Amino acid sequence: MIPSVTFATIIACTTITGIQLKHVGALRKSISTRNNISTKEKKLVIMLVIVSVIFIACLMPTAATRTAVGIMPELSVNGNYFDVGLLLYELSYLTETLTSSVNLLVYYSMSSRYKYTIRSMFKLKL
Repeated sequence: MIPSVTFATIIACTTITGIQLKHVGALRKSISTRNNISTKEKKLVIMLVIVSVIFIACLMPTAATRTAVGIMPELSVNGNYFDVGLLLYELSYLTETLTSSVNLLVYYSMSSRYKYTIRSMFKLKL
C-alpha cells in the first residue's frame, strides 16, 4: 500500500505544482505586456513532469515486487520461491538507482544553471 500512496502523492504534487506554475504564468501575463509564458517556465514544467514520470516508472518494479510478495507468500523469506523474490528485489533496486542516474542527465540537459554549476565544479570548458 505504501508504494501506491507514494505514487499518488507524487502525481498529486506534480499536478499541483504544474497548475500553480501555469497560474503564476497567467498572472504574469495579465500584469505584463508580454503575451506568452517564458521559455524558462515552460522548461521548468517539462523538466518537472519528465523527472516525475521517470521516478514513477523506475519505482514501479519495487511496487510490483512488494505487491507480489504480499499476494504470494511463497516469494517471502520462508517461501519456496524466495530466490525469485530476491531476484525481483535486486532488479527493483537497480531501477531505483537508474532513476538517480537518469535525473542527473535530465537536469544537465534542461537546466542551464545546473549545467554551468557542474562544468565549473569539474573545471570543464565553459
